[in-house]
Amino acid sequence: MTLLEDVFSPLSFEEYLALDASAPDGVRYEYDNGAIFAMTGGTRRHSLVAANAIAALVPLARARGCRVHTADARLWVPSIQRSYHPDVMVVCSPPPTDPRYETSPCLVIEVLSPSTSQTDRREKRAAYLKVPELMVYVLIDPESPDGSVEVMRRAGDLWFNETLDADASITIPCLDTTLAVREFFVDLV
Repeated sequence: MTLLEDVFSPLSFEEYLALDASAPDGVRYEYDNGAIFAMTGGTRRHSLVAANAIAALVPLARARGCRVHTADARLWVPSIQRSYHPDVMVVCSPPPTDPRYETSPCLVIEVLSPSTSQTDRREKRAAYLKVPELMVYVLIDPESPDGSVEVMRRAGDLWFNETLDADASITIPCLDTTLAVREFFVDLV
């Protein structure tokens, strides 16, 4: 094996987990069937939108015995060998035996940025929709002038796409509730 082949050889999921765990503070990687990708940093608005979502979801999730995770948590999709760090995820099923990741979120939220929006809309969407427990996938553009969001919702084996404006609410079946879209855009500076 040449040095070049060694540098570009695919990593196993276990090797990825070890690399991600040993990364310097603030550095996270995502995993795609042997390849790893460093995550980019977000903006202040990106952070505020994610924090607003978490603040709104935590009391709702706790009331149902569910967990809300930040982007520090890892989602592992074993059926397609991919791992991501969603901006927000809600999990209501028992945790997997491995404490390094979740596998069964019922809600995933990604806050878009110019450098990741196409990945969130295509690659991650395709991966997330493979998670049997996932019922709702939300894409939030922190720069949206009208406060609208994109929502993918499962109905049986089908997925439906819709754009909701700031006056609408998102139904979250696993929490047996709705969440006002405007909650994501509170106090943006």
